Order: sequence, then C-alpha cells, then structure tokens
Amino acid sequence: MNVFFKFFWAFLCFAVGTAGAFIMISGYVSDRVLFSQSLADIGAFGSFLGGCATLVASIAAIIGVNTWIKQIKLGPYFGYIWSAKVALRKINNEKMSWYIFKYQLRNNPDLPEEVKDQLSGNIEKHKKELESQFDILKDKFDHIDQIITKNDYEWVNHLSRYRRAYKDIDDFLTTTNVPVFDESNLTEFLVDNSKLVTLNSHFSNYYDFLCTELDKLEMKHSEAL
Repeated sequence: MNVFFKFFWAFLCFAVGTAGAFIMISGYVSDRVLFSQSLADIGAFGSFLGGCATLVASIAAIIGVNTWIKQIKLGPYFGYIWSAKVALRKINNEKMSWYIFKYQLRNNPDLPEEVKDQLSGNIEKHKKELESQFDILKDKFDHIDQIITKNDYEWVNHLSRYRRAYKDIDDFLTTTNVPVFDESNLTEFLVDNSKLVTLNSHFSNYYDFLCTELDKLEMKHSEAL
C-alpha cells in the first residue's frame, strides 16, 4: 500500500508539473494556431501510448489469469508430491532407528532379559511407525498415479518393491541367527554381514531412486507454470 501511494503522488506531481509547464510555455508563444496544433499532436500521441498501454495491460492480465488457472490446477499436484517426499523421508529415518535396535537384539543373544524387552519395545514402536508411513506414502502414490501421471499403478508398484526391500531385511534378521564369531573361520560371519549389506543397499538405492523420480515429477510440473 505504501508503494502504491508513493507512485500515485509521483504520477500526480508529474501531471501537475507538466500541465504547469505547458501553461507557462503558452504565455511566450506568439503563434497560437501552431501551438494548439502541437498540443493536439501531442495529445494524439499520448492517446496512442495510452492505447498501447491498455493493450499491454490486457495481455498481462490474460497471462496472469492463465498462470492463476495453472496454479489452481497444479497446486494439488505439488501437495501430493511434497507429502510423498515427507513420508519417504520419515520412512528412511524410522527404518534406520528400527534397524539399529533390531540388529542389536539379534546380534547380542546373551543380553539380560530386561535389556531385550527394552529393545523389543523400541523395535515394535519404530516398526508401527514405519508401517504407518508406508500406508501414508501409498495413499500419496495412489493420488499421483490416478491424478498426476495417470500411468496405471506405476508409483504404487514402486512402493511395493520399496516395502519388499524393508520386509527382506526384517525377515533376514528375524529368521536367521547371528553366526558365532570364530577367528579361525570367519566365512559364515562375513557371509552374514555381506547379506545384510546387500539388503540394506537395496533399500537405500530404492529410497534414492524414489527421491530422484519425485524431484523429476516436481520439476516437470514446475516448468508448466
């Protein structure tokens, strides 16, 4: 509002100053007909500039309306994409917390029962949150599939594979026992660790893939504005 008043007063002062200048000049002009004709020419040129300004303003208004319409249409798209990004990040964070407790419980079978119960409680807590965030992400991917990309079940299928990667880690840690550490024979111990590294890399790679694909989808619709 302050900027509006600033430009208003500047325009008013310019208009009054210009009018005053013409009045002063008219007092020194002897050829009134020529002066009147000059004023008429200036007025005609001003009308032409005014028409051009009106045309430019109309074009700008049309562009503004089109942009506004696109924003209304694409606004929900960005909402689904951003919500999916948040859910994806929460899944990754919860998985890391869950894995720490799960790995600790599995690789330390001789822990006191009290400590085991505490670890089990933390595992269950983070597992529930993981499942909750997976469900949230599925809902966002359903919207992306049906409203944005309209490409059947592309994103939901991505989620199924991502969720499967987490399940594979959970199944391995649940159904296999940690090998006994034997300095004379490290084969089983190294194989066990190698499998865990592979499973975790698979999960991490899919996380990176989904983040990249969501970024591409966001960029595609940002360029459409």
